Amino acid sequence: MPNNTVEHQTLSLDDVETNYRYVDCTFTYSNKSIRLTNVTLSHCKFEQSNFDDAEWSGCTLDHLDWLNITAHNNAFFDCVFQDSLLMGADFTGSQFKRTTFDSCKATYLNLSETGIEAVTFNESQLIDSAFQAIKVKKHLTFKGCELTGIDLSDSNLSKVDISASYFDTLQLTLDRIAGLTISPLQATQIITLLGVKISDR
Repeated sequence: MPNNTVEHQTLSLDDVETNYRYVDCTFTYSNKSIRLTNVTLSHCKFEQSNFDDAEWSGCTLDHLDWLNITAHNNAFFDCVFQDSLLMGADFTGSQFKRTTFDSCKATYLNLSETGIEAVTFNESQLIDSAFQAIKVKKHLTFKGCELTGIDLSDSNLSKVDISASYFDTLQLTLDRIAGLTISPLQATQIITLLGVKISDR
């Protein structure tokens, strides 16, 4: 855990130090590749909106406003996103390992073509988000999340668990849904979404 705190400062992301906690800071543009380890960023603002090719390890990202950012080909290891705004954020091609999203607003989030290993979304809004062609190891779990309109097409869902979340519609690829963990109520919903008719007779 970070044991040093910097508050209410304006500084470059290049100046962020390992084992520090930054609170209510404003970060100016980074002039080199972003590589952060064991850092907490809480209620911070960013002047840049492109974070391509960054690496984050052991980081806590708390109450961040990352609306519509671009973060292609990032790597997140042992990270936590807490109460953050991720609407429209684009993480295409990134890697997420042992990472948790808690109480995030992430409508239109794009995690397409990502590698996911032991990732959990808790109590997050993921309406109309894209998880197309993802590759999952260990598990991808959604607990108490709003998943209406989420796109899971072209993704092998054998290690995905949506049983504790809710949705009205989903986009799935029929030959990739084997092993998807769902609740009994969701089974009826998915059968209907796939165009299967249930007879009362």
